[in-house]
Amino acid sequence: MDLVEALEYFDSKVDYELAKTCVDKEKVGSSCSQCLSNRYYSNLPVSYRCDQLRLIYVLRYLPVHFKENLDVLEALNRKGVQNSWGSPVEVLALGGGPGSEIAALQHFVATHGFFGSAAPEIHVTRLDRVAEWKPVSDTVRKISQGNLTKFKYLRIDGDVCDVNNFKGAYDMVFLSYIVSELTDAKANELGESLAKVVKKKCVLVFNDRNEVQVVRRIEMLAGRFSHISNYVSTAVSHVGIPYPDAIKDRVGPKLSLSSYRRGIFVEP
Repeated sequence: MDLVEALEYFDSKVDYELAKTCVDKEKVGSSCSQCLSNRYYSNLPVSYRCDQLRLIYVLRYLPVHFKENLDVLEALNRKGVQNSWGSPVEVLALGGGPGSEIAALQHFVATHGFFGSAAPEIHVTRLDRVAEWKPVSDTVRKISQGNLTKFKYLRIDGDVCDVNNFKGAYDMVFLSYIVSELTDAKANELGESLAKVVKKKCVLVFNDRNEVQVVRRIEMLAGRFSHISNYVSTAVSHVGIPYPDAIKDRVGPKLSLSSYRRGIFVEP
């Protein structure tokens, strides 16, 4: 499955007429797309337990979040990070939601290998508290699946700061739009937890809002680790991925990179 096929699949699952009869007391807008946008712009809480909002979210943000994570992985690859991990490579996605970072990882591995060489097997653990994302993420992870690397998936229900409550020694951690959801205290707690569950040599991948407080928290988290390779970008550009015009008109997707992207390679 490619990205466009995934978008077309999710679009087919949206009931664009449902908003007319929606009786949710938290509804804010005359359409599901407006309801999602208005919540963000008004800093209202977004409940991803709504089927329609989850579908609209993935249609609107999957391509750009996919590209943001891919940007970091490809940049670290250009900087010469080399695969000297054993197999399987253990990957942790914190608060992954629809799983755009996993689709990006699969595309990266299918295109570049795992930092210069093949990885026979990659195990992906997703820690997320919204169980309803599972059907969406099961489809998203079909994007860009290659044939040379075997991917194994595990999902754990829970809050990201609970990461130290289960065993794991991870080679790579994705923090995609999760730091912006944390307070300073929670970000510090997460940093302490991460230090306990990553290997001495690991890769951390961040993509999030380019806001002062968010960037400061990411810098604090990254500063806990002695890294030998570092990539930071806030460059603005078009996502560079085809998007079906008919769906574009219905959901108004974000198609430009304007986020804070950071990748660090940690090695003792």
